[in-house]
Amino acid sequence: MRTWRRPLAACVLALRNSVMAATGLRWRSGPFRLAYTPARGLGLFAARDYAPGEALIDLTGTPVGERGEYTIQIGHHSHLYPDAPLRYANHSCEPNMGIRRGADGVLRFHARGAIRRDEEIQWDYAMSEYDLANPGGAGVFPCGCGAAACRGQVTGWRALP
Repeated sequence: MRTWRRPLAACVLALRNSVMAATGLRWRSGPFRLAYTPARGLGLFAARDYAPGEALIDLTGTPVGERGEYTIQIGHHSHLYPDAPLRYANHSCEPNMGIRRGADGVLRFHARGAIRRDEEIQWDYAMSEYDLANPGGAGVFPCGCGAAACRGQVTGWRALP
């Protein structure tokens, strides 16, 4: 029988989520704030307006050798565990930010359209992983984004039409 160990970071995040859900607290990190959303737990929100195409967040984090529940694929067999605040951005089938490589070679998330203050910042997880890791199941999980064009499930880009 295989024993799963939760990384310390995941335990700390779970505790933070619980505290935020119970108290309604919010955290602020520069031009973003974290807030509890009843449907999806912690979410990343804009603390100011962003223009279409404006850079939001550099893609930084800890390199890891294999995909995990919260990783972003950056190469064929290379993944990144993203730094805050990016790690708190939820999925949407109609995201308001996407990944683009800048002229300086750095991968960044950019606004796909105007993002207003207090709007949740979301991206499509299928744009960053060939297959998703889903502990205890297939690399697919139900989507609850609520977008008009919701695909009904979150997958890696391999499963996209």
